[in-house]
Order: sequence, then C-alpha cells, then structure tokens
Amino acid sequence: MQAPVLIECDIVMIDAGGRYDRLSDLNSFTMAIDPKNPDDLLAGGAQRGGSFKKYHHLRLYYVGYGANNNKTTRFRRYLGDGTRNVLSEHDLKGRHIPNQVRRVQIHLTRGKF
Repeated sequence: MQAPVLIECDIVMIDAGGRYDRLSDLNSFTMAIDPKNPDDLLAGGAQRGGSFKKYHHLRLYYVGYGANNNKTTRFRRYLGDGTRNVLSEHDLKGRHIPNQVRRVQIHLTRGKF
C-alpha cells in the first residue's frame, strides 16, 4: 500500500463479566513488512505466536487502543529494527468506555511499505 490510506472500522471493547472480557489493548498493525522476509509477512509467523514483543522487529504502523489497562492510546511507527517510535502528540491519555461501539479511523497521509 502507498499513502494516503484510510482504514475505518467500528469496535466494541467488551467488559460484561465474561471469562475473556478485558477493557484493554485493542491492537492494530497496518502496512506490516518483515524485513527478514519482505515478500512473505507470514513466513516468520511461527516464531511470533501471541507474544507482543515478537512483533517489534517488523516494519509497520501500530495503534494500541486502550493500552496499559485502559489508560493510554498510542500510534507508533515500527522501523523494523526493534525501534518503536511514538511522538508525544500520538501518546494519548484517557479511559475508554466498555460495551460501546466506537468508530476508529487510521489515516496515513504519507509513507510507503
């Protein structure tokens, strides 16, 4: 993909007493490339599993909505070398409301992966 790109979706962070309910960490990875396997993002997937730190070596844009136990929302650019940059204006504070439909928009105005 090449910017400009608009990704839009409706989300619900469920917290209704269920076994797996948790009002935290709705993660979005966009425009991801594995520098070790640039033609096949899934080639290194077996090593990644569900551990978040195993994604740090990818080159991508990341949104963590309701991270840190529902205390922050941040937008980062991962450079593919383990660096996870976040600008202060993209590191937001505030709590999110459970069980409510929210519209999320990620608008990338520049960049190419």
